[in-house]
Amino acid sequence: MQDTNVPTKIGTVWAASATAPYINPIPVPSQPTNGRASFTDGFPPNCFIPLASGGAGPFGSDTNGILQLITQWLQWEQAGGPISYDSVFSTAIGGYPKGAMLDSVGMTGLTWISSVDNNTGNPDSGTANWLVALLAGDYFLDVGVQNLLQTNPPAGVTFPAPYAGLRVSVRALFGNTGAAQFNWMETGALPIIYSNGAALTGNDYQTGAIVDLVFNGFDWQLASRAPVPSFGGVVTLLTAATTFYVATTGSDTTGTGTSSSPWATIQHAYNTLQASYDAGGNTITVSVADGTYTTGLIASGSIPGQTGSSTGIVFVGSINAIINVATSNSPLGAWATAQSFCFMGIGGANFTIQGFTLQNSFTGGTGAACVCATRDSTIYLNGTHFGAVLHATFGAHILSVTGGLVFPNGNYTVTGSAIYHWYSTGSGAQCTVLSTATVTFTGSPSFSYLGYTFTGSLYLVGVTLSGAFTATVSTYSANARGVIIEPNGTQLLG
Repeated sequence: MQDTNVPTKIGTVWAASATAPYINPIPVPSQPTNGRASFTDGFPPNCFIPLASGGAGPFGSDTNGILQLITQWLQWEQAGGPISYDSVFSTAIGGYPKGAMLDSVGMTGLTWISSVDNNTGNPDSGTANWLVALLAGDYFLDVGVQNLLQTNPPAGVTFPAPYAGLRVSVRALFGNTGAAQFNWMETGALPIIYSNGAALTGNDYQTGAIVDLVFNGFDWQLASRAPVPSFGGVVTLLTAATTFYVATTGSDTTGTGTSSSPWATIQHAYNTLQASYDAGGNTITVSVADGTYTTGLIASGSIPGQTGSSTGIVFVGSINAIINVATSNSPLGAWATAQSFCFMGIGGANFTIQGFTLQNSFTGGTGAACVCATRDSTIYLNGTHFGAVLHATFGAHILSVTGGLVFPNGNYTVTGSAIYHWYSTGSGAQCTVLSTATVTFTGSPSFSYLGYTFTGSLYLVGVTLSGAFTATVSTYSANARGVIIEPNGTQLLG
């Protein structure tokens, strides 16, 4: 199907001018004895008995009634009409499903998304399990005082506590003179911090400035471009492309990140770069020596001064640089339960993984992945070698979650099995493999699904899949408005 195949819209609903007795409202309860239609029975059995044998109906007025109701709703959807919480409807269906999106009654431009199945709560009342899916408008107006940004909800709308990754822009009523807090929709004032965890020091935003904030699960992280001090108070501005080094023989205590004095972990390298360096628009390369590393990287936020391209910060390792994480390293507050990642970007992180062998041996908690991007983060991949992900409930090689983009922009290899190779879930989540890339499967790895989407998107157009693999359930599965475009161009819609 093509976008030019859109059918004619319904400008006038069915039987718009019909009146009784030529149209009947259709009730829910059965009315089997008189041949009248109902939502319980449709047209009852006696409509299928000849009139001469005691049958009754069907009646054209019932047909008009049901077609009018159907076309009324079709017209409403075609017109982009909002659909809001309805307690009667919710009770009738047993609650809204996971992924359901409802518009707020009290706040125009606010859309909620259900995070669980059978959700009977009213999102406008601040009940659990509803997340903010969309907030229309460029920014909110601050109604607070100096060093306290505050936004208030409209009457009749109660917001739940913020969730990790929520991004909000606020037009400041006053500039800050020191440490500051943000009270989001009267949910409570929480500290505003730099990406390195330090408190604001003053003059970080001015009166009238648009302040961009991301919630990390505990605090509001300042995402606006602003001076970012290190814990030691000194930031080194890089004036040229620079390489830092990590090795299993290095030290996170005494190492300086040079080739002769490397750091021991990728996590420490990133934390140090984020706290003590400004990229100045230059490429930062982190060269990781061969060896096995049992800690990966949770990158929360970007490096000050880095570019937004794939060459901003690059982690480079050969296939003999093995990242094998066997413990939970979920970012605090960002995920409800223990999960494990080799590389994860959250809250605007942007980096490239070049080379490496990635595998995950974590079997506890609720899931594990080799690569995960979420909440406005982008991760590029090139030449990566994927081993096994052992988690029996949820294990993925490549995972994109709400607002995250994973972009394999070169060839890579898969030798290990997982429940999913690609998994994309949540609004704005996307995995796009470069159309000229080749994904090579060796050793016949096994998956339940090669590619799976739940609301998210997976684009594989033109990608070459080389070698043998097994998908025990289905090669691809698109669900809950998810999209998959297969290598041959076939489009699957959930």
